This record gives sequence, C-alpha cells and structure tokens, in this order.
Amino acid sequence: MKLKKHLSIALMLMIVLSCFMQQYDVTAEAKALPRLSTTSKTIKVGKTVKIKLLNNKKKVKWSVTSSNIKIVKKTKKYAKVKGISVGSSNLAATVGSRTFICFFSVEEKKASNSSTGSNTGSSSGNVITNPESQDEDAFNAAEAEKKVTKEQVYVNGKVVTFFKNNYEMPVDIEGECYFYDSSGNPVETNYDYCSNLESGEEGCIIINAPSVSFATYEMRYKFSEPSYSSVMSESIIGKMKLSTNIVEDTYNSKIMATVTNGSDKEAECDLFFKFYDSLGNLVDVEKERVYSVPPESFKVEEMYMPHTYDTYDELEFSRYEGFISAAFFYD
Repeated sequence: MKLKKHLSIALMLMIVLSCFMQQYDVTAEAKALPRLSTTSKTIKVGKTVKIKLLNNKKKVKWSVTSSNIKIVKKTKKYAKVKGISVGSSNLAATVGSRTFICFFSVEEKKASNSSTGSNTGSSSGNVITNPESQDEDAFNAAEAEKKVTKEQVYVNGKVVTFFKNNYEMPVDIEGECYFYDSSGNPVETNYDYCSNLESGEEGCIIINAPSVSFATYEMRYKFSEPSYSSVMSESIIGKMKLSTNIVEDTYNSKIMATVTNGSDKEAECDLFFKFYDSLGNLVDVEKERVYSVPPESFKVEEMYMPHTYDTYDELEFSRYEGFISAAFFYD
C-alpha cells in the first residue's frame, strides 16, 4: 500500500511539473513574439515619431494606408513616421505572415505666436520674405515638377509612371491614383513613392489596379525634398552595381539580384525591372527595395517572376532590364 501511495504522489508531482514547464514555455514563446512598441499614436503635422518593432530579427516590410503619414526612415527594429496632413492612417509592419498595426491620428500643428524675418508685414504676424534673400540652393518643388519628365502606362493591371529627373537636386515623388466607375464616382484610391531620385536618374511609381470594376483613373503627383538627408550631402548611387541571373524552378522561378556596394557606408537601394515580350512590348514592371547592403561588399535579393494580373499565372516574357533608381545611407 505504501509503495502504491508513493507512486501516486510521484506521478502527481510529475504531472504538476509538466504543466508548469508547458506554461513556462508558452509564456516565454509569447514574450519572444514580435510586437510594436505602441498600437496607437497621435502626432502633429510636421512632427516625427519613432515606432519600435520589438523582438524581431527577421526582414520586415513597413507600409502605411494613407498619405496622412509618411515613413521617413525604416530598419528591422523601428520606423520613423512623419505627420503629413490632418487625418488618420495605419502603420503596418509585416514579418513573414504576421502583420502588426499602429493606428495614427494626425492633428493640425499649433500656430506660433511669434514671427521672424527680415521684412515684417502687419501686426497679424505674417512674414514677407525678401526675394533677394532667398537661398538659390534651396529645394524648389515647383521647379522640380517642371523638370522631372513623366511617362505613364497601364500594363498588367498596374498604373505605372516612369520618371527622369532633370532637376539639379534629388527629389521625392508621391503618386496617388483615383479610380472611378462609369458614373464618375470614386471606387478606390492607392498610392506609391519614388524616393530619393537623384539628378539624371530614372525611377518609377507602380499603382495596382483595384479588384472592383472601374472605368477611368486619374494620377496626381507631389514633389518634395528627399526625406533622407544623406542623399542631399553625398551621392553613392554611382558606387552601386546590379547584376542578375534567373533560377528556373518547377513551382516558382525567380530572379537573383546581386547588389554590390562599392562605398564605405551601409546602404539601401531601390531596384526596378522592365519585362518585354518577343516583339519588344512592355508586359510588366516590378520594384524591390534592398536593405542593409554592407559597405564594400554585396547582398543578394530573391525576386519572384512576374505574374498575370487576372489569373496570377507566371507571366511569359522574352527579356528584362534591371535598374538601380536610388541609393542612400543613414547619416
């Protein structure tokens, strides 16, 4: 009887210990999951905040759902977000199959009670700037818009705008597309960026068409000074090289894009690819950002082959071209 009693007590202790260990493992695993430092944030127009992605060592894709906010810097560990206009938006961090959301509310910045300037107008505080005192080297959005050429096409379910920067300074370009039904009612809006486009370089904006039916679309563009100040101080795009090769696979063929960084700084770069059929017609355009290319080294990025817009079958093409549209570093 004593032996059976001792065995029963030992068995109960093992069950309790097992439950404790399972609970500990689940708790430890939960703590290790990636998460954002906050799930909601209120900022003023023009202000910048940092949202951290905790417990993450994998590649992350940052995105926003409206133009009320803009990502001005992003890494695997955080994103810096700037308030652009009054309204709301979501900041999304996608790691693998998981997406983490932070809701942003953007408010109008408070008006200043003081004014500065060489020529002051009425007592209301308005400032009149002497045209002769303006900095000739300052970024001019209107002038940039005049000098950046645009070519717009619709291909494989995408509204694509190609840019050539003939302005003497780098530019950021935001493109927003409005889709309308046959009665002129809006059915969806979407947007994309062409960031840090240096003088003499080419880039593009790609807007995916909506899944709902539409009759017409309208593109609108906004030109601004690059968010990465390093682009304004030092150009490294001439030190970046791109080479590619295709890997055939039964299920998913892919393009291996090798970016070589000849500079002494860790860099990011934007790539875009044009795909053509045997007659030389453009059949698709794809973009990819390559993060954290080591200085005086290289990084390989995998890109899946383009797919058809309607059936998502692998798109047939005869040849393709790859470009580096922008390269920049963290200063």
